[in-house]
Amino acid sequence: MLKSTIELHRQGDLDAAESGYRAFLAEHPSDNEALRLLGALRYQKGDRDGAIDLLQRSHDAAPEQPAPLLTLGKVYFDSRQFDQARDALSKALTLDPNQGGAHTTLGHVALAQGDTRLAEQHFRTSLRAGDDPHAFAGLAMVACDFGQVDTAVKNANQAAQMQPQDPLIQFTLGRALLLNGNHAFAEQAFNNALALRPNFPQVHHALGMLMLDNGRPTEAEQQFGRLRSEPGFEVGATVGIADAMRAQQRYDEAIPLYQSALAAAPGWEKVVEALLFCQGQTQQLGDALTLLNQQVEAGGEREGFWRNRRVLLCTHLNLLEMAIADNEWLHEGEPDELQYQENLGYLNEQVGNFEAAEPFVAAVLAKNPGSPEMGLVRIREALRNSDFDSASDRLDALANKELSEGQRRLLENYRGRVADHNAEYATATTHFLAAQRGLQSLLPALSDIPESIDRWLDAPAGPVWEHAPTLLIGTPGSGVERIAALLADQPTLAVPRDRVADRDRRDLFGAPAFDHSDADISDDEIQHIRDEYVGPARAMGIPPDLRQIDWLPRWDARLLTLIHRIMPGTKIIVADRDARAALVDWMAFGWLRTAPVNDLSAATEWLARAREHMLYGVDRPGPQHLVVDAEAIAVDPAGAGDALARFVGLDKLVVGDNFKRGATGVGGLPVRFAGDHWRNYSDPLADSFAKLKS
Repeated sequence: MLKSTIELHRQGDLDAAESGYRAFLAEHPSDNEALRLLGALRYQKGDRDGAIDLLQRSHDAAPEQPAPLLTLGKVYFDSRQFDQARDALSKALTLDPNQGGAHTTLGHVALAQGDTRLAEQHFRTSLRAGDDPHAFAGLAMVACDFGQVDTAVKNANQAAQMQPQDPLIQFTLGRALLLNGNHAFAEQAFNNALALRPNFPQVHHALGMLMLDNGRPTEAEQQFGRLRSEPGFEVGATVGIADAMRAQQRYDEAIPLYQSALAAAPGWEKVVEALLFCQGQTQQLGDALTLLNQQVEAGGEREGFWRNRRVLLCTHLNLLEMAIADNEWLHEGEPDELQYQENLGYLNEQVGNFEAAEPFVAAVLAKNPGSPEMGLVRIREALRNSDFDSASDRLDALANKELSEGQRRLLENYRGRVADHNAEYATATTHFLAAQRGLQSLLPALSDIPESIDRWLDAPAGPVWEHAPTLLIGTPGSGVERIAALLADQPTLAVPRDRVADRDRRDLFGAPAFDHSDADISDDEIQHIRDEYVGPARAMGIPPDLRQIDWLPRWDARLLTLIHRIMPGTKIIVADRDARAALVDWMAFGWLRTAPVNDLSAATEWLARAREHMLYGVDRPGPQHLVVDAEAIAVDPAGAGDALARFVGLDKLVVGDNFKRGATGVGGLPVRFAGDHWRNYSDPLADSFAKLKS
């Protein structure tokens, strides 16, 4: 009876075989072979716990027999219970040292636990007892781990020829072919493995990685998705899904998955790098800095790597003191590394520590006289000291060097400053415009101001909203950034810079979803818009007792009706000056990165229209306005800023570090022309000035 049942089992008729085994065991309950075979069958049916129980009973019935332990070790291995697998197989070898299969499975256990050398020893020991396809497959895996392509392919093919219907061997063949660059054949082998064993997590993971590499992230996500609840694969599956989302530019969805993976596996560098990338793409730079801080604080041999990354981010975020501290740490560890010396020269100059910068600048130029970055530092030094002849000579010397686009643009701007000093205003105009030409402009198109605005502004406003903000608006060249800096110095005010840092909020000012002028707005929608507006301020951690000054770098007069209807009590500060002066400063000193003067005629027309939008509503009912002369306040913030102080609810304005730092730019250079210097450009900019109203 048992013999015929074994034949049914061999032929794949598992249900009939199980009935036969159970009938036999009813009469022979302690038959170790029947218990072992039924255990193996139950495992084939997916009943791991039942299989283990039966195999343990088989071993207890015949403790001198290695076969139950061999099968039990295989079940434990397949279930990723590696310690139990090793114990069972080691006992089997104690009973019979010539069990090659035990060495084969022990080799796979060692591989799974990362001990490649021990795995290789077991596989070779197994092959001394006779050809074993799984031992050949194991050697192929070892070769894959060591990058030995030919050996991997040879052993994987040998295993596949001996036992082509084995899923593990097909998986191994796929790995070897993938290593050899045969992606199509590797994918076929992986699919063969899944056809033989549909629930094979390692294959799903390998297929997902292959599909990612081949630019098929949607299919990859499906493969990784099958592993989310697979024991031992949850974290890897989460990372795989996040990688697939990242490849599809679904960064916001990928971020929480990477974060959960790091919570389970702290310090996983691949995941940290991927998360940093996604946070950069979504402008979640504060979160990126927090993540880098954690990596640095963890210390270890990679601390220098993470400090280098933090230097780049802090430089981008203008957290230059932190960047300097990191570079000092790196320089102390590698005092001869030129890059750290150059960074310290550049960063110290950026924050105005000119004496601290000097020895590093000199050291770099002594070793590399052609350093463009240090050459620019020397040019700024000459301009700062009004040594325009030296500045001109240094500009000529640097012009023939290999420069980045940004360095080339700075060179043009500095040539413009030298020409301006020499009263060569047409030449200065040419250089100033060349410094910005070709840069992408994201300035919004401004339409004609609709007459319907007046109708809405004439309507009575509702009750003052308790969270009504004060808005700060101003065109390029108006000096609005100086007003923002001064207000940021006041201890009871908060002036977020996220909008001017190219991180527009998804609110009515960042991305309005309807026509501001004529749309009907329900009470529910008003509440939703209000909630959407206050959310980012709370997320930024602005204390509720601070009054928010919301600096809007882009303005459309149609927003007045929206504010009047949704945010009664909102105040608006308009920074203004002579439009011709604003145009010259915009041309010579720039403004936001996304708002260059890349076309003088288009910029002039936009500036004229932008001023109309900024000043519209000043003398009309609706939101309360205050027009301030940014230049006058820059010269005399206490006196000329008296009306501004009262407008924001203060007795007086305090001049602090923000305002002082804004007085000059990089290298201590001016960031605006004083007084009526714009008049010197009346000839080269005659056509533009004619289009502007004072």
